[in-house]
Amino acid sequence: MRGLRSTLRKAWVARVRFLEDSVEKDIAAVAHIPTWSRLVFVLTNIPYFLVALRLFTVADGFAVGEGPSLVASYVCSTPLFIAILVLAIAIASTTMHTAQMRLGTCFCSSSTGKEKFLPRFHSKDALVLFKHLDVGCVFMGLIGSVLCCGLLAMSASLAPVAPVFVKSMKDRSKGFFQSYMIYHGLWHVLSAAIIWYNCP
Repeated sequence: MRGLRSTLRKAWVARVRFLEDSVEKDIAAVAHIPTWSRLVFVLTNIPYFLVALRLFTVADGFAVGEGPSLVASYVCSTPLFIAILVLAIAIASTTMHTAQMRLGTCFCSSSTGKEKFLPRFHSKDALVLFKHLDVGCVFMGLIGSVLCCGLLAMSASLAPVAPVFVKSMKDRSKGFFQSYMIYHGLWHVLSAAIIWYNCP
């Protein structure tokens, strides 16, 4: 048990260090990108909100995935479960990318340049926290989607668009930040469309 806890602790520390390094790279890269371009990228999260709104207004439940599951039968009897997960993804992703794109100061700085609100919104610790929340919400969303829509259906839908996500992450790691914004923004739209299509 101690060995497992030690391994998990090391993995967590390694992940935090990785996120901290990525945050520093993001801060340096964003400084050279126009504000309008960063804003357009953040707005690619809108489809998540639209999908969540649609799911909140759907009357029928989902078709449960293959295999008997009391849990799936219960949580998937109403679209509210997936709707909440998608809304959480929308909020977490929008918050994280807004901080990543350094857009918070556009909305919270006074005319003198001093921040009135959210003074630590752009801090490294805050952005690392937002990234943890974003990844956690996406992970829970994937679990919920598989649970309610079926593993095969979600795998088949994600396979064609997964290269877009991989491409965005590779470009970001190589420092091609504008390319990352294009492909990751496209990923936002495509992944929202997949949820819309698979969870009617």
